[in-house]
Amino acid sequence: MNKIDLDFVFNALRQTLCTMDSAETQLLRRGVSQINNAEDVREVEKKLEDLEHRMVTAGTISKVRIMAEMVDNLKKQQNMWDEELDHKRPSLSAFFSGRGQELDKLLAILEKWGSAVITQYGGVGKTELMIALADRVEQDHQEPREVFWVTVDGGKSDVIESIAGLAEKLTHKKMSEEMRRNANLVLVALKQGLGEREGRWLLCLDNADDGEVSGILNTVCGIAGSSRGNGWVIVTSRQGQLHIWSRMKSEQKLILTPLSAEDAMVALWQQVRKIESADVDDKSVMSEIKKLECEDQVEYFALKKLCGDDSGDGLGGLPLALVQAGSFIAQFQYSFAEYLNLFESADSKDD
Repeated sequence: MNKIDLDFVFNALRQTLCTMDSAETQLLRRGVSQINNAEDVREVEKKLEDLEHRMVTAGTISKVRIMAEMVDNLKKQQNMWDEELDHKRPSLSAFFSGRGQELDKLLAILEKWGSAVITQYGGVGKTELMIALADRVEQDHQEPREVFWVTVDGGKSDVIESIAGLAEKLTHKKMSEEMRRNANLVLVALKQGLGEREGRWLLCLDNADDGEVSGILNTVCGIAGSSRGNGWVIVTSRQGQLHIWSRMKSEQKLILTPLSAEDAMVALWQQVRKIESADVDDKSVMSEIKKLECEDQVEYFALKKLCGDDSGDGLGGLPLALVQAGSFIAQFQYSFAEYLNLFESADSKDD
């Protein structure tokens, strides 16, 4: 199945969600959630049969059947599904670690200002930090809090389209194509939709790397300021210049630095040993690493050098690089020393 077919399914389903009344929309959303998590096509078909008995309009049933026929392909397009339909945030890496101080600082910025921008070059973990903050908000706050996620990595027209999709979802009102191209109307609809939410909300805008969209996103951040404390907005961007985020205070910008050598060692150790963060804390992992120092100094110093030690070399404390290295080491059962030798050999060839 090609991308055009997928686009047709997503657009048809989105139009259905926007034209149904509230009760029917909730029903269909529950059905979609079950479909998305089904283990095989037959389970999906059974759920659809049950769903069809409860649906009212033939148009809705027709569109849902189209989706059922394409279930296998839709599963392979999970990222597109999330972005186009539900704006669902990605899952946090099971090996996420070492960002406790940054999370505390980001939360403090949001509590004071209502909006924040996380900036730095690619691979440093901006998106992961925002996912972790969203998870913490949901887990630590007793009051109901909704989290909305929008990928804004395109140009101005793409960003407006993405925000329009969220506005339609929030207001349950379909926008005409002309309205969807009008940034002011889209932002008005978004503000209306967020303003009607019950309880607190968090809006995450990921990968705002095109400087031309900063004006739109500055306005979106302003919605948090006008929500009387009911909402927060976070943006991730490689663009850190103050003039791009002109409507935000310098205190609202969090420049994310690479992981320290120790935190990088913990992250790489967890990745290689497949130790999930939920099962252990950083101190326990570091204790295991210290044991390695006593038992095998060659391995220990190779690990330390890969993670930067005091020289600033190695993988640079970049979470993305650490994930890739850890996956490689685990897959091919390399020692840290063997991987370091391979890494340095490749590095010398590039010089």
